[in-house]
Amino acid sequence: MPKRASNGDGGGKRGGGDTEVASGGGGYFKTLLTSGSGGETKKQTTDLLFRPPRFVQKGPLQSERFGSPLFTQPSDQQLPTVSVSSSSSSSSSWSLIWLDWIPYWTATGNLQDLIYNDILRFVLPTHATTHYLKFGLITGGQLAMLMYTIIFGLFTTTRQVDSDLEYFELFVVLVVAVFQILLLSAWFRYTIPYLKALQLDWMNPYIPGWNRDPMHVPLGMYTTSRRQARQGACQWELPARPQTPHSNIWRLDYDCKKRTNPSTTITEGDDPCWYFCWCPTAKQALQIVEQQQSQGGSSNNSNTNNGNTEDKYDDGPTWNPIPVPSNWTRQEGYDKPIYTNMKYPWPGKAHPPFAPPSSLDHNPTGIYRKRLTLPSDWSITDGSEYTLVLHGVESACYVYWNGEVVGFSKDSRLPCEFNVTKYMKMTEANSNHGNNGSSSNSQQHEIMVVVMRWSDGSYVEDQDQWWMAGIHRSVELIRRPPRADLLQYFYQATGDGQLSVQVYCRPQQDEEAQSSPDPISSPAKNTRVLARRQVTFALYGDSHAPSAMAITANQNSNDVNISDANSNGVNHGMNSWIAGPCLWEETVTMAPHVDTCHVSTRIARVKQWTAETPNLYTLIISLAYCTQDGVDDDGDDDDDDDDVSTEIMGNSTASSAATRGRRTPQTAKTTVVHLESCRVGFRTISIRRNPGQLCINDKPITVCGINRHEHDPDNGKVITVQSMIRDVCLLKQNNFNAVRTCHYPNASAFYRICDCYGLYVCDEANIETHGLKPMGRLAHDPGWENTFISRITRMIQRDYNHASIIYWSLGNEAGRGCNFVRARRVIQQMDNSRPICYESGGAVAEGTGRTELTDIVCSMYPSVPRTLDLATRSDDDRPVILCEYSHAMGNSNGNLHLYWKEIWNNQVPRLQGGFIWDMIDQGLRVPLNDKGDFYFAYGGDFGDTINDKQFCINGMFSPDREPHPAVAEIKFLQQPVVFVPLQAHSDAESLRVTVQRRQASIRLGVVNRYSFLDLSHISWSWHLISNRSVKPIRKENFDLSIVDDKEDTAEISLEDAISRVVQLEKTRPPGGNSFFLNIRGRLRSATLWADAGHVIVSQQFAVKFVFEDVDITTLKHVNMNEQTPPTLSTETTDDSTTIFRTNGKGERSPLASFDKHTGALLSYAPNGNNILQSSLVPNFTRAATDNDKGGMELVLDFMIPINGVKEVVRAFLGRSDFSYLSHWSFAGLSQEYPPTLRCTNLSVTESIAGKPFLVTADCEVIHVGWGTVIIDVAIAYTVYADGKIKVSQTVTPTDLLAKLPSLPRVGVCMSLLPELFAVNYYGRGPEENYPDRKSSSEMGLYETTPENMGYLKYIVPSENGSRSDCEWISFRAMDGAGLLVVADQNSFNCSALLHSAYDLENATHTCDLPLAKDGAAPIHVSIDHKIMGVAGDVSWYPCVYPQYLVKPFVSYEYSFHFCPLDKNGDAAIIARTVRRSEENR
Repeated sequence: MPKRASNGDGGGKRGGGDTEVASGGGGYFKTLLTSGSGGETKKQTTDLLFRPPRFVQKGPLQSERFGSPLFTQPSDQQLPTVSVSSSSSSSSSWSLIWLDWIPYWTATGNLQDLIYNDILRFVLPTHATTHYLKFGLITGGQLAMLMYTIIFGLFTTTRQVDSDLEYFELFVVLVVAVFQILLLSAWFRYTIPYLKALQLDWMNPYIPGWNRDPMHVPLGMYTTSRRQARQGACQWELPARPQTPHSNIWRLDYDCKKRTNPSTTITEGDDPCWYFCWCPTAKQALQIVEQQQSQGGSSNNSNTNNGNTEDKYDDGPTWNPIPVPSNWTRQEGYDKPIYTNMKYPWPGKAHPPFAPPSSLDHNPTGIYRKRLTLPSDWSITDGSEYTLVLHGVESACYVYWNGEVVGFSKDSRLPCEFNVTKYMKMTEANSNHGNNGSSSNSQQHEIMVVVMRWSDGSYVEDQDQWWMAGIHRSVELIRRPPRADLLQYFYQATGDGQLSVQVYCRPQQDEEAQSSPDPISSPAKNTRVLARRQVTFALYGDSHAPSAMAITANQNSNDVNISDANSNGVNHGMNSWIAGPCLWEETVTMAPHVDTCHVSTRIARVKQWTAETPNLYTLIISLAYCTQDGVDDDGDDDDDDDDVSTEIMGNSTASSAATRGRRTPQTAKTTVVHLESCRVGFRTISIRRNPGQLCINDKPITVCGINRHEHDPDNGKVITVQSMIRDVCLLKQNNFNAVRTCHYPNASAFYRICDCYGLYVCDEANIETHGLKPMGRLAHDPGWENTFISRITRMIQRDYNHASIIYWSLGNEAGRGCNFVRARRVIQQMDNSRPICYESGGAVAEGTGRTELTDIVCSMYPSVPRTLDLATRSDDDRPVILCEYSHAMGNSNGNLHLYWKEIWNNQVPRLQGGFIWDMIDQGLRVPLNDKGDFYFAYGGDFGDTINDKQFCINGMFSPDREPHPAVAEIKFLQQPVVFVPLQAHSDAESLRVTVQRRQASIRLGVVNRYSFLDLSHISWSWHLISNRSVKPIRKENFDLSIVDDKEDTAEISLEDAISRVVQLEKTRPPGGNSFFLNIRGRLRSATLWADAGHVIVSQQFAVKFVFEDVDITTLKHVNMNEQTPPTLSTETTDDSTTIFRTNGKGERSPLASFDKHTGALLSYAPNGNNILQSSLVPNFTRAATDNDKGGMELVLDFMIPINGVKEVVRAFLGRSDFSYLSHWSFAGLSQEYPPTLRCTNLSVTESIAGKPFLVTADCEVIHVGWGTVIIDVAIAYTVYADGKIKVSQTVTPTDLLAKLPSLPRVGVCMSLLPELFAVNYYGRGPEENYPDRKSSSEMGLYETTPENMGYLKYIVPSENGSRSDCEWISFRAMDGAGLLVVADQNSFNCSALLHSAYDLENATHTCDLPLAKDGAAPIHVSIDHKIMGVAGDVSWYPCVYPQYLVKPFVSYEYSFHFCPLDKNGDAAIIARTVRRSEENR
């Protein structure tokens, strides 16, 4: 293992890094692992935290602001603020958080999960202390038994042995002793490697990292001008080299495949590539690094090689170029990605902190190397400090600079920063010594990062995602110029304009100031002169602009506005910005030895930030040095640290602004040396206790949220800024207003985008222990306290300054325990402006979402009744916001309308929304050939034997961000405006429109669901449609009169449409016409996230016209009979019965034939040619969806992974909680073993000329395995001479199916000829919809094809493409002839697909389906009287609501018509005529 530098090493003057409680000795990895001697003494390290801002210390504790009185401990009210470690001065910028004694069990409710975890942490130890304790107890017990055996044996030998029994007794004692010695030896042999492994950094939860600098907000390190800092604040990523010359940040990313990074222009001759070596074990990797250390660093005396990369690394193992950032698991030839949800990705049981526990040596490790030469304008000798920042490394890493170990870090989702100044100087010193003291900035340096794939941190990163590995976020080298002392800053901006800012600086050294040769401090002879520090705060009204816009000068600003960061005007992808006026400016002079300052002001007429109105300002903090005498202006020499508070009116600063410490004389010489900037949003977060609502700026909000993993189908965890923007735009376009960063902090750029575009963010810590049983073992284990608190506090220290973050999350599915309690206490001391949420704990297996740890009831996947119960409990007064609901796995998201009916219900005010699981299907793209074909892979597709299969495929968008059909449903349900019919103008099913003198209008109520916006940004239109045509009758715009009111009325005039309505009514078929009014709300102008005209509101109303003075009595009736009606006749064979039709010319042709063995319709030839590719048969099966497969078996596979357990549970507890598919398979209704059809009697009843023939078939559906009847089906075919066939069925399930939860469907299926691919239907569309997911699907006449009607973007093929409430569907060939299927009385569900249910069921990926195109493949048609809903509350438990089940204990009767179509046939008129004729019959 690498030598660990002490805290002073690598810390430089900055004093950063983790505090090491005690330093340890040396010891290398090889020595530690092989000899077991000389190992390094491990001591706990604790992350340094910046002191909480003054405005937090002075304000109320967070528990007083947000914690529910019912769930807050009395000790909350007595918490100390923060203590500074004794080794630091009282003015230190950072400190160690400490807490008063906290009750060990802090829960107010169910304690069972805590008790179990307490017991298990000793039975199943998880860290060094408990492992040593277990080793000591077991070893001591075995030694005691061995000693007892030896003593007993010695006692036996002292006696005189004179019998065979006594000899046997002595033999037994000897055997027992030998056995105990062997057992003890085996115990030592098994245990010692694990005890040695506990000394490794990456298997020690006490050590989250060492030599890391304290976490801070992203710093731009600006030194040029305010203009530079202001523009930098408006970028998604901090401006960095090479895109931004002269920046103090050098982004070392490089895509070796593209070779397009212009970083080679910075230092001529540098190879910009990263090189990579993969090792199967960490031991092997560290041995390679140790060899480099023994050589004194591979690049200490290296020179550039003029760009020759072929022999760049010739020192041992093979080094290949690799993109950075990237996951090596997505690079060819290195390891493989692994997907798990509720298990850990290694063989054997979870055994913290060993990773992997079954083979300590098998830990794939990658070594990254990069050589670089500092830019010519950077210097090591001018007092600058340099830090290396790795923004994301999975899962643990050592960092080396020029062969010297710098530090170590865990946490895959937060940056780790290391001060490398010392190691640069060491190299420079060596180089100067070798060059006779000459110094050159061309010295080459080498970075080496050793990344372990597994660590003890992996146990808290089990987060339902792909296990990747590598450097997956940017790497940056940051220069801190001399005297650039700003280390950290926090702001708090409330909705009333109150702005508080706290700044932390490096401590100022007297001797530095006295002897500094810098012109800022010019000491006079025999005079104590100090360079005093001034901090200037300024707030600007800057804003973003589209990148194509040039920035014009603003008359209220003194800054010169530019179109780009570069003087040559070339845009390198940077955001444009609009410079605004300066709203406030104030300067504070800091006294010596004071390293923090705090100012507070109030901005008048501030524009508040919300997700609806994301108004942002720019905060500038500049640090300057001024030279002055060492005495305060007021005559004393104190170190004042008083708050500065001024009232700012408009753009002017109060003239009486006070300063901190010493005031600066007007003649003082000042030089700005450091600037920082960020965007500021003014908003106040509160929880209104009566009735219990989360409020932004004192108004309750509705959280229309979604969970979002960082995922790219090609690059794994590497997410570009463009991808982040695309995701945010997709969410905004589909009426989402919130995102949960499941289950870890995202890249910093994502929060900046959310600030600007307007999304509420739940920022979640990188903690989840889902694979442990129970989950809370680590949460309640003090040995893991460092790990938990480090991850949570470092997230807050980085992300504090983002307006979009409205509450913190402690993590996900990690149980409950003392570590979370302590972490919550720390957060309460760090931030009193945001609530805290956490779902887990309160139960043995899963969380309840309502423990004492959370300010918001955030349950996971409650049903609608359970959700209502949570929101209406009388013993709770917290908001209810579901952290996860509606599991979007495959064809899913049923029941959403039931959730949102209650969320929008004003009678349930505490229910404020939730976050859908989740946004993106986590499929990884795998190419199929060199033609660009591919498929998306999931768990198990890479040879990963431990996996959770397709459980990562649960997004509402595909990996390529294409919306699945359910997106339209949630967009509709979350839309910000809804129209409601007024009682005077509506009946039970439709709007009633009275037509007088060809004038008509509709009055609707308008409900504005926005919390902060009026509706002036939306333009409104309507279009009237009918069942007669795809094209609308009329389209027009209309305006609303409301501006601020939440409810008003809108009047829509239909005057211009009435003439066309009258024409349609005069030609209406006997069944009449249907009319619908569709309303659309579109954006009036373009926004950052959508173009002008984007639809955000859509709604449909059925319309019934009442004509009072318009004559529509002249009706045109359709006569479907020929002048000379044909006649029918029959022929019967042993296998079939055929009905022939003879026309008036005597031409005889078969019309339909029926199978006597099955009762199926074998052929149908209305126009002379059979159009059926396969028979029309009863259908009771479907290709199972992922939700159909979810049930108790999935839970048992996780909880008790033993063969035969499921069968035992079924035998004793029954099948009620098992999946629908398991029930169907058992009952013989699955595609794997489909039932067979048997006809017991088929008869034909012939009628007189002109009357229809009746064919009846008594059929039985047979269980293919049992051979028993499971369903009786009585079929009646009424065959008309004009070619129509009426199909009637009576379906009666037998008692064998009575205990099934539901039938998949009740209907028929058939295949049509490929040429009938022109599909029209009148029903709900245009996207697929099901009985429990059709709210957004509007009634209408739609044109489509089987290829478009089906939906093959579900990565795992399944049931798809259904359309609900269909009155008819038609299939035509290119010549216009075809088939019309018409529902009798009621409507039906229908689908027309290019793949059969069998193909869909047996395909595991879309690439497994046979290639099928319109016009070339048979059309598989399903006509369903009933079809079960798709569900979606969860995917691991049967959850279709009763109203959407197809009950197996009732009989079903239904009928439909086959009607022939010719090229002139109007399907809409024919369908209504047929339906009316059946009503009259």
